[in-house]
Amino acid sequence: MSKIFFIVFVFICLSSNSFAKIEKWECYAPKNSSKFADKTVVGNYKLDTDKVTVEYFSNGNWKYYDWCCNIKFNKERNILYFSFLGFNHIFDLNSKDRFVSNFKYPCKVIN
Repeated sequence: MSKIFFIVFVFICLSSNSFAKIEKWECYAPKNSSKFADKTVVGNYKLDTDKVTVEYFSNGNWKYYDWCCNIKFNKERNILYFSFLGFNHIFDLNSKDRFVSNFKYPCKVIN
């Protein structure tokens, strides 16, 4: 009986959306910007869809964009987005791309 309970519990946990999704991204220069674009890191970000926050790594510390921006999470499109300094910032959690207005920054998930 306990094995059945355990299996049902694991299934419920794996199929629910109750877990916070936190990802750390390393983003690179746009592909056409230089021949070294895929190796040129332009930013590190920590994305949290549960708290709906975006942090950036600067001078050895994580800093929130929350002080400046109304960050939103579109669950259907699976994107975090906000406007800052007149530019739209979009983090596409499916494609792992960051968009700033018309520029696309390819990213990868890191630790």
